[in-house]
Amino acid sequence: MRVSDLMARDPLRLPGDTTVAHAIAMMTERGVASLLVERATESDPWGIVTCGDIVDKVAARNLDPSKVRLSE
Repeated sequence: MRVSDLMARDPLRLPGDTTVAHAIAMMTERGVASLLVERATESDPWGIVTCGDIVDKVAARNLDPSKVRLSE
């Protein structure tokens, strides 16, 4: 199997101001373990958030996913 076969053809993309709680819901709905965080401006880099990021940076720190934004 080629790597391209494993990659989503239409990756989940969300704005940086989306809450982590909403992102979790969207990831669950789409059955994906990562998403792209859209650029705020053309010169900004794209971001990537994974399930591991959510566990390490939100859940492990007891942060409220309904208050944390993807851009954070």
